[in-house]
Amino acid sequence: MIRRAVLLGVAGTVGVIGITTAVVLWTSARPVAVTSTAQTPLDRLPMEITGWLTTDVDASTTQFSVTVSNASATSLVYRWHYVDLSTQQSALGCDWNWSNKCTITAPHPGDYKISVEVKSPDGGTVTSEKTWTFADPPVPTVQFTGWTVTPVTSLITQFGVDTANAPDGTQFQWQYYDNSTGQWSMLADWRDAHWESSSWVTFTAPHAGDYTIKVTTKTPAGATEEATHPWSSTDANLTSFGATTCTSPGPGPDLGKANKIISATVNLNGSGTGFQGKVLLSDGLSAVSFGLQYDTHAYGGKAFSGKAAFLSENVSTSNNSYVYKDWCIGALSTDTTVMLAYFAADQTAAFYVAGVYIGSQPTFYNGSGIYAVEGDVKHNGDTLDTTISSILTGTWGGFGPGSIKDTTAPPHLGVNKTDDSTLQNLKIHFSGTAAAFSADQDWDSNPGAAAAIAIV
Repeated sequence: MIRRAVLLGVAGTVGVIGITTAVVLWTSARPVAVTSTAQTPLDRLPMEITGWLTTDVDASTTQFSVTVSNASATSLVYRWHYVDLSTQQSALGCDWNWSNKCTITAPHPGDYKISVEVKSPDGGTVTSEKTWTFADPPVPTVQFTGWTVTPVTSLITQFGVDTANAPDGTQFQWQYYDNSTGQWSMLADWRDAHWESSSWVTFTAPHAGDYTIKVTTKTPAGATEEATHPWSSTDANLTSFGATTCTSPGPGPDLGKANKIISATVNLNGSGTGFQGKVLLSDGLSAVSFGLQYDTHAYGGKAFSGKAAFLSENVSTSNNSYVYKDWCIGALSTDTTVMLAYFAADQTAAFYVAGVYIGSQPTFYNGSGIYAVEGDVKHNGDTLDTTISSILTGTWGGFGPGSIKDTTAPPHLGVNKTDDSTLQNLKIHFSGTAAAFSADQDWDSNPGAAAAIAIV
């Protein structure tokens, strides 16, 4: 007789790794057990870091990121450390956060072990590490971005360079090559950037001719770069001189023996009966000056009236001496270099236009006192709009750029450094309309109402 089978119960759990299911069948004779292994879903496989990505920020900084597969959730958190293999010192790179990226800056070049921990919401964790070398930072390369060339006389020129990427502590060295002798000579040996004159130099040519100016930079790391600039000692100044009516009597005195020299570029403009821009040496009782003056009734007469004339003034109140001379004619609103040199040996002043000697005069000025630049107007209502730039003071071969030490001006006249002034090129603007003269006064009878002065 066949007995009926009865299913008494089913036991089993699916979904846990390594747990098997059991199905127990009962019959009237004896129980029979059947076992099987459950399938493991993909989202329960162990997490695994399957890839690293590195992105260099610079030599000492790198961004690291990792890719994680088989994660049971997307809300993973990451923590990063790095170990300096030279010291075995560990440091935290990025603390627990949701980003799979961490940017690490090494305290110094060398080899490091980078490690990352990844944690899932259900408590699963995985780690990985990577050895990484942070390189020495690249040596900065100084770039030359431009030259500034400012003629002073036919034999004196200022050279300057603009640079980019020059780190603190960069030094400059200047040399010149004389094409006629085939020799290099030193202009200025290594000078730190804390020198105001580090990136510029004043070159006094030993003679007229062709030259090459060379500047070399050296960074604190020892990297050097150089740039050169060809130059002729006569080009620019003779062109400017030729635009005037000035003539030269021949070679001037030896400028190497001058006790004081002041040079500047004057751009004269204004309106009315008279206005002026000039350079000046003064000891308080005697003064000598030279520049451009516009006067409807000039000292030199009709030939100079109503024109931009080159005028020298030798004034000594203690000696009751007042000597004025119109030399030649230039132009309004035109950059023109004028220079005044004082020689104590024979008590004379020499005058130069665009670097060319035009003549000398005796002077009572004694060589002491101030360097200055000055703007003047003749009568009330006259206006001044004059710029004096590229100011140099000192002695032959030892010029320095001017700096404003003091200013004085009557009411309604201004003395101001322009916005584009630099340490190498001081620019001063004289402007305004005269209003301080009394009736029947002018710049001779009341100089204090006429003159705006900058002591340089």
